[in-house]
Amino acid sequence: MYKIDDIGAVASVTDLRTQIDETIQAAEEGRGVLIQKNNEPIAVLVSIKRWRELQSGNERE
Repeated sequence: MYKIDDIGAVASVTDLRTQIDETIQAAEEGRGVLIQKNNEPIAVLVSIKRWRELQSGNERE
C-alpha cells in the first residue's frame, strides 16, 4: 500500500491479502483507499461514516 494526496492510499489486491489491518485502519482514519487489480482501479474502501455521508449526499440529488 502506498499513499497519494487526493485518495489517501492505493492498495493492490495482493496488498489486501497481506496488509488488511493497515488498509482498514487507513479507511477508519478517514483516508480512502483505492483498490487496484492488475493496475486498474476496481474499488474504494472508505469508513462507514464516510459511506453514510456519501449516501446522504446522493439522496438529496
